[in-house]
Amino acid sequence: MNFKWEFMSLTVGYTHNNFTNQLQVEAKQVSFDQLPREMILEVFSYLNDNDRAKCSQVNKKWQTLSNDPNLLKVIPPAMAFGKEKWKTYFGDIGKEPPLPANIREILKSPCPIWEGKKIRDTHLLVLIPQIVNGKLLTKKSLGELAKKYFPNTEKGYRYIWSELIDEKNDKPIDKSYWMLMTKDVIPGSRYEGCATQQTIVSDLAKKALTNYEVPDTLEATVSIFSKYVSSGKYLFSDSPSTYTRCQENIRDFRVIVGCFASSGLDVNLNFFDQVPIGVAVLRKF
Repeated sequence: MNFKWEFMSLTVGYTHNNFTNQLQVEAKQVSFDQLPREMILEVFSYLNDNDRAKCSQVNKKWQTLSNDPNLLKVIPPAMAFGKEKWKTYFGDIGKEPPLPANIREILKSPCPIWEGKKIRDTHLLVLIPQIVNGKLLTKKSLGELAKKYFPNTEKGYRYIWSELIDEKNDKPIDKSYWMLMTKDVIPGSRYEGCATQQTIVSDLAKKALTNYEVPDTLEATVSIFSKYVSSGKYLFSDSPSTYTRCQENIRDFRVIVGCFASSGLDVNLNFFDQVPIGVAVLRKF
């Protein structure tokens, strides 16, 4: 079995004072075994158990690589906001829980919401940790971490309803877990009432044969912040104005999260039906 990776030739040209220069980079072939170990493991991580078993029969090196302990632990895909990215952008979260063995198959599968796209294109894969830097993660402590990126805000958010971060309504989670949350609200869910949106989510879960649910406030804010700090992108932004409804109720008003911009993230209550509130969905692992 012989694998080769071919790097395409690249031509770079520029013009200055009517003089054209051109740099030609020649195509180069390298064998699969010449790639860095980390890159080979990344490729092997996309294989199922049967395919890895076949690869292990090629030669001794591939046998060793196919049985690498890191593969058995399921290496988080590059798109995942897991332990390493938490450490880079926010702080140490301790032990990272395992992902499902078929996570890459899930990510490559068709999205049941946006036709013609894959799950990896429309969802965020995010770890919700129980502890960050030795402190239980709550909406309040998340805001303290976010203040690093939004120093002009009082609590790390552009606005957050005060009762959401009081002792009664800001409980930490029991354990860390992974989740896939949509990058946008479900089409057709904007301006709909809470009952209608819940029906939309229930119908989607039945159609997709997946336990989709409405995010809670911590899940929504973690997902939105994680995408921003790692890419600079404002999901659920103010252009156009977008909010997702969340699970919690305060004084009989549903919590909403969104309208994200350079001034920060808005975590508020839904007082007015005219606000363009939709609903995002997620599934947990």
